[in-house]
Amino acid sequence: MWTSPIVSPEGSSFSKTERLSCCWAVVNAMMVASAMWYRDEDEDSITNIVYNLGFMRFTLQELYVSLATTVVVTPVAMAPLLLFRKEIPVPVTAPGVRRSNSGKRLSRWPKYVAWAIVVVSSVVSSFFVIMYSLDWGEEKSEAWLKAFFLSFCLSSVVAETGQLLILALLAACICNPTTSSKQRTYEIKIDKLHLHLLDRKASEKVRPPGAASMLRMKRKNNQRRKFYFVLREYSILFLFVVVLFFISQQDIDPFSFHASQTLSTALTKDFDSITTPEDFWAWTEEILLPALYPTFWYNGWKMKYLDRQFPFHTEAFRIGPPRLTQIREAADTMKKGNPPKGWIVATSNGAYSCWQFNATSTAAYNSADCVSTFSMELPTALSKVTSTWSDLQRNNWIDKYTKRLVLEMSFYYPSRKLFSSLLMAVDRKDVGHLSTSAVVGTHRLFQYENTSDYGMMIAHILFIFVYLVNFIMEAVMIKAEGKKFFLSIWNLISFVSIIGSAVVICAFGIRYHFSSEALRNIAESTGELGIDHFVDFESTFWWDEAFKSVLAILVFLNTLALLRVVRFSKTIAKFIALPGAMKNDLIAFSITSVVAFMAFSSSGMVVFGTHMKAFSNVLHTNYALFDMLLGRFVAEEILEANRYVGPVYFTIFMVCVFIILVNFLVAIICDAIASDASIDEDYDQELVDYIWKSFQQIFGIHLPPTSDVKTGDETEIF
Repeated sequence: MWTSPIVSPEGSSFSKTERLSCCWAVVNAMMVASAMWYRDEDEDSITNIVYNLGFMRFTLQELYVSLATTVVVTPVAMAPLLLFRKEIPVPVTAPGVRRSNSGKRLSRWPKYVAWAIVVVSSVVSSFFVIMYSLDWGEEKSEAWLKAFFLSFCLSSVVAETGQLLILALLAACICNPTTSSKQRTYEIKIDKLHLHLLDRKASEKVRPPGAASMLRMKRKNNQRRKFYFVLREYSILFLFVVVLFFISQQDIDPFSFHASQTLSTALTKDFDSITTPEDFWAWTEEILLPALYPTFWYNGWKMKYLDRQFPFHTEAFRIGPPRLTQIREAADTMKKGNPPKGWIVATSNGAYSCWQFNATSTAAYNSADCVSTFSMELPTALSKVTSTWSDLQRNNWIDKYTKRLVLEMSFYYPSRKLFSSLLMAVDRKDVGHLSTSAVVGTHRLFQYENTSDYGMMIAHILFIFVYLVNFIMEAVMIKAEGKKFFLSIWNLISFVSIIGSAVVICAFGIRYHFSSEALRNIAESTGELGIDHFVDFESTFWWDEAFKSVLAILVFLNTLALLRVVRFSKTIAKFIALPGAMKNDLIAFSITSVVAFMAFSSSGMVVFGTHMKAFSNVLHTNYALFDMLLGRFVAEEILEANRYVGPVYFTIFMVCVFIILVNFLVAIICDAIASDASIDEDYDQELVDYIWKSFQQIFGIHLPPTSDVKTGDETEIF
């Protein structure tokens, strides 16, 4: 029904307007039926297991709504279709042939009833849908719209296909009631056969087809084989992309971002305001320790031991104590001795000078090791960690030889089975002040734990299977074409995709190994009152980030490879040929642009480097200039930094780079488009025409014949 307004047969009284009106009435009826059956998640008794396909996510409740809507709407949708078809069809004959008046009178009343049903159902359904949306609000309306989309697809693809299958089976059973075990036999008498063939004239001699016909048939067979090969290739590629989308979306929990934001807000408040060691000690005592080691609830009640493992304003369980690490500069050999407290310089093995911290039982270091990195696990109780913090501050644990401080913490979200890590670093710059940075990461370590994870396992197996198929196909093509295989950009993308898929599989295996090791470390670190030691997730999270990065690149490349579907288009072929047509001009333009950027970057850093952070170094300066090139200006800051040179610098940059160079690039592209660039070899107009004519025949699209008539060998019979 949904394609009938476009591919309606000739001579049918069921016009395209009537077909389109039926489609519109069905859509409105499905919308109001979906709204009637839709319920909130709180009101729903069905377990909402979320299924994620990458481009779409749905639950069992939404699938239930779509099924109920399909069952209710199907009888209502069939009424106008049957009534519109009651009218006597107009035969496809010469102009001037008309039907009788009696036939018109007998066939008009179903049409009027059908139009009444279409109009009334559309108006009433639209009215109630608007009322439902006003009552629900934005969030519930968006959830309902997703359920409606599922029901619409189910009715369009599944229900109509099932109707056709049932009608075909009924027609076959009614028209041919004979069972397969009893076949009819016919007796042919030779006398009657001679009698009927006596007056027949013998057929003429069949001659072989001409050379032109043979050439046309051969070309048509080649196009058919090429079309089947392209269709198979695209089907495998599309399946591979769908599996990639599913894996990439299922591996990401939408709660991860909110978990990271919650930890960052609760534990890194005012962390960027630290500039001196005194600020660091004050920040830890006033903000970090009260939030990390809560003791009382909001109403003043004392927390239980398990509740104290959750930082304030979060739902994250702290895994073990935090770990504090200091990285120091090389030890000064001129200062030796054993003062009672603080940092001392000792000689290890008579050759190397090492740092040692000699405070009273605050941190124990092995004096035999000569290292510049010192780590310690903080106590799990607030009173002990406060005492330790006071000893560190009193004995100048942070001094002028401290290069970097790192505070690491690990957390677990029981409700979502997610693990988070918080790394806060304090670095001492060359001028003496401290700069801070905080990194929060949330990852999933559990694999194949729940029933819903079986779908993920099937997707992983299907991914490996499709990868092996692609690998074999690419290997066969490389063996057949040799070095010519790498001359096509599409073949290069496929080759890189094969390598990237192998890297993804290896990264997933390594990540799974490290995740298992981390979970085992958590189990081994568990004591009587919880986890006693710090559990390091650095390697696990690094491999998880590596896996996601490679997977993102693979998704991008394979999604880009879908453009191979339109590579036969002449417009796309010209677009692909553009870089080759303008490569000489682009080389000269690139050299000019790089020289101009270097000039403005070096001069801007000299003039504004001491007044603006955006021009403090080469990298920041290039970023600032690139932002200005894209239209994000910092004109006010430049004018305030230097009121004499600033206006001149900004004006020259805008004229030379933003106006002249950008217009040069546009002119180069326009000249390349206007020139008759060589089209890519994959462009095949004959294959495009063959595919289009094949789809016209499949869907019954009838187009008027063209005025151009080919003769001779150029005439092609399809």
